[in-house]
Amino acid sequence: MLDTATAFAALLDHLDLDRVSVVGWSGGGPFATAAACAFPERVHALAIVSAPGPLDEVPGAWEALGERREPTARMARQEP
Repeated sequence: MLDTATAFAALLDHLDLDRVSVVGWSGGGPFATAAACAFPERVHALAIVSAPGPLDEVPGAWEALGERREPTARMARQEP
């Protein structure tokens, strides 16, 4: 995620933008959050819409994913 945040900062430099508002939708939520955390001086506002949350901290969250979505969530947790 932090690699994406670095690419985000490079894009802002390329576009000659000092500060922006960022929206992370669905799977983009964690990436938008990483960008805002890594470069708080460049992110004026952050909105997260329907993004995945911390499944381990929400009782019953893994079970609620169902058999179609759980494998994707488990794969997303793996270290590269």
